Amino acid sequence: MNVPIPLPVLAVAVAGALLAACGTRSELTADFVGGGVTTSSSTSTTSSTGGGAATDCVALTVTAPADIDTGGGTSARPALVFGTNNGRVVSVFHAWSDGQSLASELRVATVEPWESWPPVAGDRFAVDPQGGSSFAVGDLLLGNVALLLMGDHGLNFANAVSATSPQTLELLSLTADSEDPGDPAAVTMVRGYDAPPVAPNIGYFAMLLAWDRIDPTSGAHALKLGIGDGSWVLFGTAQHLEDPDLACASARIAAAAVRARSSWLVLTATGGDLLRCSDVASPSPPASLAVDLVAWGPPDSVDWTLQRVDYLTGTDPIKRVRMIPSGDGGLALVQRTERVDLVRLDAQGQMSMAGTVAPVAGDGAIVFSEIAPLSNATLVAHVDGAAPGRVHLELRDPAASVVVGSLVDASGPISSLSVLTDKAGNAAVLGWATSDGQVQVARVACAEGT
Repeated sequence: MNVPIPLPVLAVAVAGALLAACGTRSELTADFVGGGVTTSSSTSTTSSTGGGAATDCVALTVTAPADIDTGGGTSARPALVFGTNNGRVVSVFHAWSDGQSLASELRVATVEPWESWPPVAGDRFAVDPQGGSSFAVGDLLLGNVALLLMGDHGLNFANAVSATSPQTLELLSLTADSEDPGDPAAVTMVRGYDAPPVAPNIGYFAMLLAWDRIDPTSGAHALKLGIGDGSWVLFGTAQHLEDPDLACASARIAAAAVRARSSWLVLTATGGDLLRCSDVASPSPPASLAVDLVAWGPPDSVDWTLQRVDYLTGTDPIKRVRMIPSGDGGLALVQRTERVDLVRLDAQGQMSMAGTVAPVAGDGAIVFSEIAPLSNATLVAHVDGAAPGRVHLELRDPAASVVVGSLVDASGPISSLSVLTDKAGNAAVLGWATSDGQVQVARVACAEGT
């Protein structure tokens, strides 16, 4: 359905403190994971192929895990992003607690993992005293990031934030319009179109924002949509308050998005049709899969139309969604309670099944999974319930068939998983937190045949 577009509601902030933060910054996407939100696979300059030449990879080389010094305390949900424009520095955003407080800080530790191992450690610093309870990191050019993060009064948006040095955040509230913020949670952020000419609505700093919020009328979980835009000096958010919600369900909603030419494709778990969640009488579990197209309007304004372009009914609840660019569309990993599917999206958002991912032991379930481009192929990483301290790796060719596999063992049971591919697409860094609060990373590369 094409939705009539009223004039968007705008919120604007002057970010004077950001003028000093024009140096190095970062790159990636994020969505809902278990009891919180972390970033997911990077949208780096290398895309997973949607067909074409087969990979030349004959083996995966994996380093031993290296501990990341987060300054004591306990850490969780690490999210890996580029800390510099050339990608040499990786910034590890993570939740942190000193063990004495229920508050979960958002912190950063920087490393250089591509040329030496163990990786060279850099700076570490605090970003926000409460932002670690739910956050997502979105890539920008020039090494910058945008953030969705929790605060005193709900979920906030910050733009052009440094990934390598501390600064005072200028925040715009996304959920402070209600006395009951409905336990909001960050879901996903994806950068805007960045090919010249750069118009206001497709600028380098434009960002699709999606977050989960409980509707105060129906009690349904609603996947909300907004557009963040701006620069180092001025930034804002725009919302169509009369639009349908991207998804409605009886539980937390998992979703991911990719940029498709001058539009976004949003792949989301949902419990039903595209409508406002306040009109839902009895929300269903997030077991169906939908694709929503967010298409730009005139290039001289921040405006868009919303259209549901594909829908797949399901009965097994969806726990996790990850997606990377592939051709003119995307390749997604959809983790359900009982299985993990690979789903391909074309440029129009039409879905087709590309394969499945199974636990190595053949029984039990996959508890964490990630997807990333690697060497003209796709890297799939997963942690199985039967081996909670081990990451299984599969390199899949353009047809999604497994070419080679490997594994890496953590120092203990894994409580989250993240991945980032380097700028050249030849290596990737895995990041995870163990159940005792230790953040670790490991590097994966491809050994090519002759």
